[in-house]
Amino acid sequence: MSEQRRQLRIGVQLNTTQREFRWLEIREFARAVESAGLDSIWTEDHIQYQDKSGRWIAPWDAWTMLAGIAAVTERVRIGTMVSPLSLRHPVLLARHAASVQEMSGGRLVLGIGLGHGEAEYRALGLSLEHRFGKFREAFEVLRDALDNGTADQRGTHVRTEGFQLLPRPRDLPGPRLMIGSDGPKTLRLTLPHVAAWNWDGFVDDPEEFAAASRAVDAICEEVGRDPREIERTAHLVVRLSNPEGLPIDPLPAHMRVIAGGTDAVAHRLQAFAAAGADELMLIVDPARPAAIDELARAVKRMRDIA
Repeated sequence: MSEQRRQLRIGVQLNTTQREFRWLEIREFARAVESAGLDSIWTEDHIQYQDKSGRWIAPWDAWTMLAGIAAVTERVRIGTMVSPLSLRHPVLLARHAASVQEMSGGRLVLGIGLGHGEAEYRALGLSLEHRFGKFREAFEVLRDALDNGTADQRGTHVRTEGFQLLPRPRDLPGPRLMIGSDGPKTLRLTLPHVAAWNWDGFVDDPEEFAAASRAVDAICEEVGRDPREIERTAHLVVRLSNPEGLPIDPLPAHMRVIAGGTDAVAHRLQAFAAAGADELMLIVDPARPAAIDELARAVKRMRDIA
């Protein structure tokens, strides 16, 4: 892996279920991330789910928020963590992605996954049955639309006829694709085509991340993709001063968050860099601009000790 790839990037997932966010606060949060010198901003693409108390909660629409964030930032990469292809029609998703790629000047990373929340499927009148088959067909349509500007498919689950992706971003490449999955079938399907892989472990365990990354290496070799071409990213939680809690608190036993003062957080971030991570997407608790400044100090310290 090159030295350039070993420069760990740090992004922030805007988790708008932590409390009742409004657009003006989201805008302030996004600008704080960019001003602090961090690298990326991510939205969660969910319809609805329940917290530990059984209360129904939901984030703002991921793609609407990404469009707004694209308009009020200039440098940071932006993306979805992740968009479930079995919930979003790939033709509409391609249109969302093309629009945000245009608005952001080419900064979009399109994170995709299978989807898993039963409550979301019920809300849309859909079933979790044949989830991989739906994903496979939708992935083909999405790639055709983004790569070629058109899609025709007579699949079992996804059908399109004469779709034209118009308008398309001018003088920009298509968005980078990132797969959020550890499933061997899904990885065999997607690794020949994506630019990045995301480990959604929510576990402060660089060794576990490294083991999952080695499994990606093996599948890359199996499908004929150079493993060095796939960026390695991880989705984690970091608790800083004055935490306010998460909808999933108390955390399941297997989950471990990054926590502590500047030095402690810096060393945990560096441990993931040493394990081969190219980027960490962090849910920050508390989700406040002051916490972003605190995180930025930890990132600076991490780079000093690297």
